[in-house]
Amino acid sequence: MFLLYLRFLIPLALLYYGIKKNPFYKTYPIMLPFMIIMFAITFYRMVKYSRRTNHMVHQVLLDPTGTELTIVFKNEWTRKLRQDAVERTMVISNFANPPQQGEYRELVGDLFPEEFPFDYSRIFDYRYFWLKYYMSQRNLLALAKKPTYVNHEVLNNAFATKIIDLSQVEIYKIKNTEMSIDELEEFLEEENQYTIQKFSERYHKIQRLEEVERQLRERK
Repeated sequence: MFLLYLRFLIPLALLYYGIKKNPFYKTYPIMLPFMIIMFAITFYRMVKYSRRTNHMVHQVLLDPTGTELTIVFKNEWTRKLRQDAVERTMVISNFANPPQQGEYRELVGDLFPEEFPFDYSRIFDYRYFWLKYYMSQRNLLALAKKPTYVNHEVLNNAFATKIIDLSQVEIYKIKNTEMSIDELEEFLEEENQYTIQKFSERYHKIQRLEEVERQLRERK
């Protein structure tokens, strides 16, 4: 969490030092009010950014019937201080996008994809979060683009309010109580199909298959 705020904390520290020491008071006196304005703008942007981190998601759990999602939030300690729920269970239909036409403004931010498949290059851009709005434009979830594990086929359809019945699916239960946190995360990361490593492996497999196909055509 702290690393996400370095983009604001470092400029704020430099601006604070510049305001306190004011090294330009003789050569460029206009710099002092300019630095004060920039400090206020940066601080405002940090406070505005905290709205996203306050809604950072740690886990999204789908029940076997595919009708409910349980959202577990990341910043447990700060949410308890604000007396906010650490986790929330809602029916799938509540995740429909809020209205955006007429008197309502367009949704801002990098919106979570609700189609599958989607443009996977969006996972690896400079933005850290997907944003998922629900019920109203004041309610949102901030989801890391590169989590330890994600099943986009299930999650994308769930956020698009499409019910996926998993009651007849063969599900393997992990005895995570017998594993350390590092072992569990390593296992989940290995199963994650949306990492650079997994995309690279699939790309090279396709390249090899195309090469074999080309050689077979040449033999004919």
